[in-house]
Amino acid sequence: MSEHDKDALTHGSACGASIEVQERDEEVARLTDELSSCRRRLKAVLGLLSHSSNFGLNAMETCDLIANELADALLADAAIFYLIADRGYVPFGVSDGFYLAVNATDVADLARTTPGIPPLVARTRALTCLSVLERPGRIDEACIMRDDAGTRFKVRSLLSTSCSSIVGAPVFSEDRVSAVLVFGWHEHHALVDEEREMLQTISETLAFGISSALSQLRLTRSNDLKDALLRVHDLAMKSDSICSSMVRQVALCVADAMPARVLMVEARDGEAGCTIVPLDTGEDCDMPIQTNMSMDEILGEAPGVRAVQHASALGMWIARHTDLNSGFVVPIATKRACEGVRFALLVLRSPFDAPFDFLDEEFLHDVSGEIGRIAFSERIHANEAQIAHALQVGLRNEMPQVNGISTASLYLSATESAVVGGDFFDLHELGEGRFVVVMGDVSGKGVEAAVVASMAKTGLAAYVWEKTEPDEMVSALNSLFLNFSRAETFATMCVVLVDLPSRSAKYCSAGHPPAMLVHAPDSANPSLELLATQSPVVGAFEGMRYISGSFTFELGDVLFLYTDGTTEARSPSGGFFGEGNLRDALLRACRFGLDDIPRRVLKEVEEFSGNDTHDDIAMVAVRFDGLA
Repeated sequence: MSEHDKDALTHGSACGASIEVQERDEEVARLTDELSSCRRRLKAVLGLLSHSSNFGLNAMETCDLIANELADALLADAAIFYLIADRGYVPFGVSDGFYLAVNATDVADLARTTPGIPPLVARTRALTCLSVLERPGRIDEACIMRDDAGTRFKVRSLLSTSCSSIVGAPVFSEDRVSAVLVFGWHEHHALVDEEREMLQTISETLAFGISSALSQLRLTRSNDLKDALLRVHDLAMKSDSICSSMVRQVALCVADAMPARVLMVEARDGEAGCTIVPLDTGEDCDMPIQTNMSMDEILGEAPGVRAVQHASALGMWIARHTDLNSGFVVPIATKRACEGVRFALLVLRSPFDAPFDFLDEEFLHDVSGEIGRIAFSERIHANEAQIAHALQVGLRNEMPQVNGISTASLYLSATESAVVGGDFFDLHELGEGRFVVVMGDVSGKGVEAAVVASMAKTGLAAYVWEKTEPDEMVSALNSLFLNFSRAETFATMCVVLVDLPSRSAKYCSAGHPPAMLVHAPDSANPSLELLATQSPVVGAFEGMRYISGSFTFELGDVLFLYTDGTTEARSPSGGFFGEGNLRDALLRACRFGLDDIPRRVLKEVEEFSGNDTHDDIAMVAVRFDGLA
């Protein structure tokens, strides 16, 4: 072999070794990137599993954490977690990068627009990849194209101001979209298969927590607002008149309960404008507190609590002087309640806060009505009025929504001036398709009976969790009655423990009119079963033995509970409406659907009695729909 050939061979070997090293380095780099990507995705999924268990504790903070986890896993520049609540698509969580991707004025504008990405994802019910073709400088209709379909359309979105690629992922709960995850990248980003699979896994992971989270949040929020309304009532009752100091205390209570920014509005006779007073006034507060607007301009033409309109004089004043963009005007004392002064509250939130929902609005109506009643009551310090109102809030007969059943109910007090009485009903969800329905009737009428009914309702709310059988729940309540109620006070009640998965139930009827179970109520030939197993009344004697009966049902069957005011209604001639008439009325009412059952049965009772009922009447109809 010549020297030339040897040099060529040596050079070729060196080149081959160099290429092999380069390819190995590239493979190592690729595997390192894949490992890093896998670690990010695994961290995100493990983080979601941890955060999902905290949904009921602090939903907004949890959603922020989830948005951050997802943005890190996908290397996205911003992420938004939308929950589909009662009033639309609510941005419950955002990643830290979100605040770098948009500016504050854009966020303020978001409240005046309909976010376009979540509705689009909810309609398609699938992972949706979008490319921003034309970026507007601010929130405006950006030109966006769906990557899979190639269709172009205009849509409003915060992320379209700075992002080139946007991805929306739906989260399902009970076969409906309950949340939408939206991601944005400054540069064009095409999802790879691993990222699509991760989003699918994440959506399935989140689905378990969201439904229960929304339900738990709503229940907790409702109870908190009821407690706050009682505090408002106590504040008003302790005040001799509707004055500035009392209204300020009420405003602070409202601000704490919502939470929200609350401004006091005062209008004095002889002054052209109003004084608007922030509760956090101080040296660092530059908000003007004088305005030329009159109280009538602020309150508007419609009476009662109303939403602030952005185009109104008040809406424009708020936009000029605050960073708040939505809220309500709450009349407090608008008829010169004290020394020629009228009062109202402005309850406002910023775009970064959760939007107001129906519970917030209902609470503000209750606050306005509460102060209004006290302002014009001649018995402002009467103990009975104080007790009656507290019971009206705490003993309000309402059936919460429970997965797997539908309900309809009504309550009619025999005392015209009373909102409460001795009849009560309640519904407690225990989980896994199990729940307890309660119907009770305390001897007596009006406030005195309502006090005892409130104790019974509260006691049962605890016993349904402590005891496993209906007779045990009633027995525990009997002991409570004997210790805390008067000797002549007793109660009848029916406690029903339902297990939807097994389509079976147990009940304890303690001296109460027998519940009725309607089989196949929608058919041409429905049948009615009387739940006749009986036990003694509650609160009469110690050591009473209570027993439970049982029944089975099919989906679609209707359980009907009622108090004796229904069957003991008398005709003008003195005859009782009775169990037979009730059975016939119930079967007739079932033909018109669940929602109409209590109303139609009551109509027949009133026609029979000539609209002259002498006892409280309560009815509850429960249809077994089955778990979704």
